[in-house]
Amino acid sequence: PPGPDTFDVRWRIPGVPGSLTDIRDILGAATDPVIFRLVIGGAPQEYPLTIGWNRTSLPAGGWRIRDSATSGSLVNADMWLSDQIHVPDTGIRVLEIVHSKADTTRYTLAGKWNLVSLPVDPADRSVAGLYPDASPEAYAYATEYVAADSLIPGRGYWIRNAGAGMVIQAGVPFVSTTVANPSGDWVLFGTIYCPVARIDLCPGCPDVPVVFGYDNGYFLPDTLYPGAGYWYHGSGELKFACSGTPGVAPKPGATDPLEDLDLIRISDASGASAALYIGPGSGRDGARNGRFLMPPLPPAPVFDARFENQEFVEYFTIGNHPAEKSIVVSHSTGNLTITYRPAGNSGRRYTVGVPGAGTSQDRLPLHEEVPLRVSLPGGGRILLSASGVVPTAFRLYHNYPNPFNPRTTIVFDLPAEASVTMRVRSVTGREVDAAFVGRPMQAGSHSVEYDASGLASGVYFYSLTAAETGSGRVWRSTGKFLLIR
Repeated sequence: PPGPDTFDVRWRIPGVPGSLTDIRDILGAATDPVIFRLVIGGAPQEYPLTIGWNRTSLPAGGWRIRDSATSGSLVNADMWLSDQIHVPDTGIRVLEIVHSKADTTRYTLAGKWNLVSLPVDPADRSVAGLYPDASPEAYAYATEYVAADSLIPGRGYWIRNAGAGMVIQAGVPFVSTTVANPSGDWVLFGTIYCPVARIDLCPGCPDVPVVFGYDNGYFLPDTLYPGAGYWYHGSGELKFACSGTPGVAPKPGATDPLEDLDLIRISDASGASAALYIGPGSGRDGARNGRFLMPPLPPAPVFDARFENQEFVEYFTIGNHPAEKSIVVSHSTGNLTITYRPAGNSGRRYTVGVPGAGTSQDRLPLHEEVPLRVSLPGGGRILLSASGVVPTAFRLYHNYPNPFNPRTTIVFDLPAEASVTMRVRSVTGREVDAAFVGRPMQAGSHSVEYDASGLASGVYFYSLTAAETGSGRVWRSTGKFLLIR
């Protein structure tokens, strides 16, 4: 053998003389793992060391590399989930590679409806055995929901879990699959043992594939994680592999059709939410073609929000009149909260209305990142209007949040260019602050953050006075807020 300070790495094979650098797996049908020991020699200055491997060459089963002295307390890595480790110092001289028929995976479930799949192939595939806190039936999808009492790797399922918690499953890691969709219908599929980025799923596709996950509402994931189920409606094949090399990116020039669209997020009091996108035009050629359809509703009444055409993207035509789009909200709990995030500096403006709710919920303006509360018990329709039109009347809205500490947002409409003043008074009528005086503002919808750091806790009245430029016409309105320290 080489000297003690000579860099060297070799397998320790009991009963075999000499120095071998390669050893083939001898794992048979036995359940006991096979352990390969790698002996490292070298001087201290040669540390840290990096040891890498090719995940695509690993045979089936669980693979883990760890330090031998502590059985993994210092170095421990799942070889399917990474392709290298770093050995920090000379205190680690022997590494073990443990190959077992099965490995253990962990993921969390919410205490409600979940989309799930099998990242391993377990000995017991039954719903009762895999998810003891869930209802005994899972639901697969084949043009409609079909009840199932057991799961198959590669497929996705709905389950209803009694409470949030960790799921621990043992089995042979499921490390590659292909999702094909020749029928063009919705596919509810499962993922693999390793996380996979959505951008890597469809080699050569002209665009990033649209895939939906579910977490108290449908969403577009950046990464698909083990244990979760997902929806797909496209025609390109999705390829999953635990590979050390990222998948082939989409074709040069491929774009994300959502990047130039404004985001409208709708949430209810339970925390469920939906993200919808809107912008001018009709989309790139062929961009629609069913591409923006949302998946089927879950198999039980749960929160959902989508445009009336069943899509999560809508376009409007810029013109002289507001472009109105209808959003359908299902099974909402309590008041809705609507937020707006523009794409870059789009400057586009939107208003929200609830049909039949009267003037109190008609043409409410959305302001960037300022939550808007809307009452829509149980669900119904919301009208989203995209327009650059000037408000027809002066209006002061409820500040948000309220109560607050120490900042709140004041939202108001101006029908014309005006000089605006905001004053704050105590309950006795004494003026305690002049937030701004004579500030010139253009016609439109405005939001102003008010900082009450200089005030004590209590109830205050804020008044807004707007003097129209040129005409001398004056508008006034008063609101009330509660500051809590």
